[in-house]
Amino acid sequence: MNELDNLITITDGDGNEIDCEILDILTYQETDYAVLLPLDDESDPPEVTVLEVVHTDSEEGDDTLRGLDDEALLQAVFNAFMEKNKDTFDFE
Repeated sequence: MNELDNLITITDGDGNEIDCEILDILTYQETDYAVLLPLDDESDPPEVTVLEVVHTDSEEGDDTLRGLDDEALLQAVFNAFMEKNKDTFDFE
């Protein structure tokens, strides 16, 4: 995998395009989620975005990403991401 394989451009609810790095794709309760870091995020600490991966059955195989409205689910997925990657990222 080269460095560009983990970059993606998403479109927010206002139609703005946001370039992101894919930090991880993980499965939580039998559903896949993508944890993304917007490349232009200047907050300290940086804020990640967690989106559900919606797998398509089409021949093209183009999966889509969907936002989460459930704050408890969002936090649970983020906690699973932190636990899985505790040796990779500094979460302090």
